[in-house]
Amino acid sequence: MKATRYAREMALKGIVKSRFTLEELDLMRKLSGIANNLNQLSKRANQAGFNRVGNEIMVLLEWIKALFDDR
Repeated sequence: MKATRYAREMALKGIVKSRFTLEELDLMRKLSGIANNLNQLSKRANQAGFNRVGNEIMVLLEWIKALFDDR
């Protein structure tokens, strides 16, 4: 697509996407931390067996549920 056509299409049909809100940024930061914990637990589960880390995984799942219930 040529630049002029792209500019015309954006001027007529384009939308402006807003930046993330502080609340959304906070949620993403928390999810990133939870994802890191989940990766560590997954590695331990593969090494030691699921039964040994199953309770920790259940606690992490409760954190995730609480995080989304607060919204």
